[in-house]
Amino acid sequence: MAERSMGEGGRERYVDLRPPVLGPGQTFNSITKKIGDIVLMRGFKKGWVFGFLIVFLGSVMLFNTIAYLVSSRSSTPGAHGWPTTSSRIRARWACGRNSAAR
Repeated sequence: MAERSMGEGGRERYVDLRPPVLGPGQTFNSITKKIGDIVLMRGFKKGWVFGFLIVFLGSVMLFNTIAYLVSSRSSTPGAHGWPTTSSRIRARWACGRNSAAR
């Protein structure tokens, strides 16, 4: 919020109507130092390390599972993606090419 007014020499001048951000006796450096002291004074607890370790191991397990599922053809019938004998027989029956019927 600013208000326009006429200044010296006929120039427009803007007056800021907001309260100041810094209080008396404060500087940007003193505020930065206070915030830094609060954040940096406390050490971390063992629970945080344990929690990060559990999350890290879980994400590694998830990545390995996804990589295994993408790289292997385990979603198709048979080992290594090759059709099994029973699936080939079913395909012959479905197409009407039964060897016994010939």
